[in-house]
Amino acid sequence: MLAEQHRWLRDIATLKTILLLVGTSITAATPVFPKRSTDTELTHALLLQQQIAELQSAASRNAENTKELAAQLQGTVSACILGAVAWNQVV
Repeated sequence: MLAEQHRWLRDIATLKTILLLVGTSITAATPVFPKRSTDTELTHALLLQQQIAELQSAASRNAENTKELAAQLQGTVSACILGAVAWNQVV
């Protein structure tokens, strides 16, 4: 029974490690940008402004998505921890 309790503690530590790795992977992900306009009338300055706006928009979406994912993962880990605690009380 004691070995079973230690296994749950290792599982919790493993989950926390995985969360750190997932966070690192998310921050390293490359954003997907809309296609460039092929209109030849766009000047270089307008194209640059458009690209900057796309980058800012993508960065904002990435930040929002990362926060949402982090909140979901935090809830999942909390539920796993509560489940482990409940399981240890039953066993």
